[in-house]
Amino acid sequence: MVAAITLEQLAERVSHLEGWKESQERFSQQLLEQLSQVGERLSRVEDELKFLDQKWENRLNGVEERWEKRFAELRDDVNGLRAELKHLDDRWEARFNQQQAFWEERFKDLGTRIWWLVGLQFTILLAILALLVK
Repeated sequence: MVAAITLEQLAERVSHLEGWKESQERFSQQLLEQLSQVGERLSRVEDELKFLDQKWENRLNGVEERWEKRFAELRDDVNGLRAELKHLDDRWEARFNQQQAFWEERFKDLGTRIWWLVGLQFTILLAILALLVK
């Protein structure tokens, strides 16, 4: 059995449906506005991230360049120190060789003098013996 709806009830139901439709439209409109705001916020965040990314990339490049420069300076300093150390080593080697030659000559001269002294003493001893034997 189909119940008959009065015109008044039908009008009331239609007004409810129109109210629901209007609230759905408002909800859809609010949702679109919020999505638009979220999109704008995401766009600003994306721009900020790009800016920060570029900023940190520049900083890292600057740090990398400074460290490369410092390492190059250190390499130059180390090479300079090695050259200076080589020069000092050569200088001390030459001085050592010079001193060694000096002392070798001194000992050689001393040895020669000792032999002359021993020879002289032997000759004097022979002369004394010769005088004593006569």
